[in-house]
Amino acid sequence: AAMFAPGMLLMFEFLWQPAVVLGAYVWALHALALAALMTGMAARCHQAAGPVEPALRAAIFAVAGLTLIALALFLMLADAALTVALGVMVLGTVVIDRRHDLPLLGWVVQVGAVIIGYRLIVDPGVFWGIDAATVQIWLAYGGATALLGASWWLMAHRPQSAARVVLESAVWTLSAVFACVLLFRMMGEDRLFSHWGLGLLATIWVASAVNQLYRMKAGGGLIRAVRISLACVFGLMGAGVMLLQATLFNPVLDLLSNERVLGPPLLDSLAVAYLPLAVAFGVAAWRLAHLPRLLRMGCVALTAGYAAAYATLEIRRLWRGPDLSVPGVTQPELYSYTVAMLAVSVALLLFAFARRSVVLRKLAMLGVALTVAKVFVIDTSGLSGLIRVMSFMGLGLGLAGLVWLNRKMSAQWDRATGGS
Repeated sequence: AAMFAPGMLLMFEFLWQPAVVLGAYVWALHALALAALMTGMAARCHQAAGPVEPALRAAIFAVAGLTLIALALFLMLADAALTVALGVMVLGTVVIDRRHDLPLLGWVVQVGAVIIGYRLIVDPGVFWGIDAATVQIWLAYGGATALLGASWWLMAHRPQSAARVVLESAVWTLSAVFACVLLFRMMGEDRLFSHWGLGLLATIWVASAVNQLYRMKAGGGLIRAVRISLACVFGLMGAGVMLLQATLFNPVLDLLSNERVLGPPLLDSLAVAYLPLAVAFGVAAWRLAHLPRLLRMGCVALTAGYAAAYATLEIRRLWRGPDLSVPGVTQPELYSYTVAMLAVSVALLLFAFARRSVVLRKLAMLGVALTVAKVFVIDTSGLSGLIRVMSFMGLGLGLAGLVWLNRKMSAQWDRATGGS
């Protein structure tokens, strides 16, 4: 009874397209009339006693009614309004479930969140977001994300449900996509094929892949295989874009497109190109606790790699200007790299002490060793006389301070371990 009328309406829409003859508005009224009938049936079943559980019967009719409402929205509304309307429908479904205890509506919530994500990422997607009016962007991305966030919060009565996991991942992913679209528009240039444009595009695909991996917490079987397949597709697309960014559109190599750094130092196109990717992989390492440790460590390595790439290229930009492809490396630039490596090693050592992490401590010592090797092999090769002596003295004092700090931290660490 719940499937027959909506099924017939969907068959008419996809096979005959009645809106061409009747008009979209009149045809949508047919869907809304049937939705009202399904709503009445749901209310009737929820109140009546019978051999089948009343909540289950009401939920089946409610799903049919919500499907018909979604069809009417597709027929009548444009891109931004349709996306927001679907978000309102998801929120309304959660409210109905919370009020009447209809867990079957969780499937409607999941399908609605997936459709909203598809619309904001794929069709009309991010390319529509890049070119659309500012009001439409905030309405579609901001409005839909806020509505899904409210739905996730209201669904606290089902903390372990698949629908809540899907809502949570949708909020994270769409927030990242929204931020990337806004950053692209803030750059003021429509250059998708650039080091910063490809960085934002890669971030979107990486976030989409992480989204599917996070949803693997929600269930197994066929849906798990589908999510793994989608994660692989999105991951390969992101890897391809990252490869283009690192080769043909690398501002240091400048092989193809005359890449130049745009914007003020530190808040320039290098930050747009590399920091969002570092954040995306960092969030993946943090949130994918249910996946193998090796995958999470790979995300940590990629986070560190993109953060290091940004810092290195930013230092070169400060010394050499917006054209990073100029040949050679100046002596002050080399010293800046050394100071940065030493600062990162010290910060990592302090963080290792705070977390009581042996692995981080070893990485910090490895950073110190690489810094020393760089000074001896590269930095001092162009120096002579008193300047070279003073450089070695400064390096020796710095290393002595690090050794003293490491010994102090080790002693305090050992005392805390012994006391516990």
